[in-house]
Amino acid sequence: MRVKKTKIIAIGGGSVAVPCAPASTLAIDEEAILLAASELPVGRETVNVLFIPTASKDDLWYCHGIYTHFHLRLGCNYDHLRLLGRVPRLGVIAEKIAWADIIYVGGGNTRDMMNVWRITGVSAMLGRAHKEGKVLMGLSAGSICWFEAGLSDSNKFDGDAHWKPMWVSGLGFVPLLNSPHINSEQWRTRELARLLKVGGLMKPVVALEDNAAMEVVGGRYRIINSVTGRGAYLYRGTTRFRLAAGEEFRPLELLM
Repeated sequence: MRVKKTKIIAIGGGSVAVPCAPASTLAIDEEAILLAASELPVGRETVNVLFIPTASKDDLWYCHGIYTHFHLRLGCNYDHLRLLGRVPRLGVIAEKIAWADIIYVGGGNTRDMMNVWRITGVSAMLGRAHKEGKVLMGLSAGSICWFEAGLSDSNKFDGDAHWKPMWVSGLGFVPLLNSPHINSEQWRTRELARLLKVGGLMKPVVALEDNAAMEVVGGRYRIINSVTGRGAYLYRGTTRFRLAAGEEFRPLELLM
């Protein structure tokens, strides 16, 4: 039996749930479908997409937007896993995750999402899904969660007008740190510049622009985008490097 490579597509940000308009992340999402379709079981042609909206408090409008995008526009089978309120039985959660070829995680409150996943057992199930070679993807909080940790604004959801940036631990499937929205949320650039100056970075940080993603297959990575010119930065040591989008996969170790 052929061992499947691990697959992650971490997106910096963008629009998915846009009525009557294509998602700004369309080309990235199509890449995820191609990845999943290349390893479908014999006899099945349609990719199964499972959406996990925990970070947005299981928002139903968000679920409808992902359904519209992946099912109605892109032709995938769709289901979602809502974990708040009446929590599904462990068996139901496991069945949904096992059914999926792509597991898509939405944006929102990263800190609270990770806490819910830990309590419900979803973290461990996603670890198994990762080893099984399912495509794990998402944007914003759904990008941070696959890394060791991410720079987050989760504190602002507490209603504190004087909130400060925080680091939230992820699942650790990518052995780096992550900051999404690096081109659209200026506080991130300021905070990372401050940390570079004082030597406060625990590990290198991949800072993704909106409509750009880091695709990691096995132990290799590349930057892809759905808007021309979008890419990422690597914050390492005392320096920031540009990571442009490209076709070539490179060893992940080059970023360490």
